[in-house]
Amino acid sequence: VIEGYGSERVRTVTHKREILFVKSDYWIIMDTLIPHDEEEHSYESPFHLEAEAVEIGQDVKSVLTKNSDDSNLKIIPAEVEGLDLEVILGQIEPYVQGWVREGNYGVRPIPTPTYKLKKKGIAYLAYLFYPIPQDGECPVESVVIKNTDTDEKVVIEVIFQDGEKHIWKTGQKEDALLKIR
Repeated sequence: VIEGYGSERVRTVTHKREILFVKSDYWIIMDTLIPHDEEEHSYESPFHLEAEAVEIGQDVKSVLTKNSDDSNLKIIPAEVEGLDLEVILGQIEPYVQGWVREGNYGVRPIPTPTYKLKKKGIAYLAYLFYPIPQDGECPVESVVIKNTDTDEKVVIEVIFQDGEKHIWKTGQKEDALLKIR
């Protein structure tokens, strides 16, 4: 749990991150953002990618790295109302974003997909990271968040193109993933 953001370490929101690795296929990152007030908050999730370029999916704001001679990575966010996507590349103002170190003293720009959300109340954000071998394809169709509303736990469904579903209830220690074919 991380508390405090910005230069003044403002503590109006508690950020809880859970990560599930589904052996040997993909990762899910689940962020729960719990505000301590009734105000609207702005959330950003930047992901720095070591990639030649990226392609943006028009359907669910997915991001696919475009490395011509290497493996790739697809990021698929769960569908959340109001979620926006901006790819930042070598930004200086209003803050530095989208750079990676090169050599001893240099830097170079890299694509940095940044998911943004403005929301009142608890916000749930989930991202699926699917590594793709060179010339391979991602079999995942979508990621869906379903709130349980009773204990701040969330159910995440990963839906595959062949109809298979993986279901994860956050906060579980063992046997957390259920596969339905």
